[in-house]
Amino acid sequence: MDVFLIMKEISLSISRSLRMVRLLIKKMVEYMKAANVPAAVSNTAGTYVCNHLMYGVCYYIKKEFPKAIGGFMHVPFLHEQVMNKKETASLSKDDVVKGIEASIEAIVDSLN
Repeated sequence: MDVFLIMKEISLSISRSLRMVRLLIKKMVEYMKAANVPAAVSNTAGTYVCNHLMYGVCYYIKKEFPKAIGGFMHVPFLHEQVMNKKETASLSKDDVVKGIEASIEAIVDSLN
């Protein structure tokens, strides 16, 4: 059961007018594991929709909140969503929340 993340470190040049975006994915995974949440970097979570979402987030931030940072992460299904799919990765809602909180903490710590 892994929390799927799109890349080790995301460095996307959105366009010539947008700044580079860099999320410390390894650090986020490290913090999640320290919070006892199963986590791993995954480059197989998909790229088409994910890239579109990331470009959209970066564009919106650049236009509306230029001093902000942003990104997204993949999370697994909740246990109750995959009751009939035994081979599908899932976590409890509490673990998903703990993982997201740990990721945010990692990002905040990396900014300080």
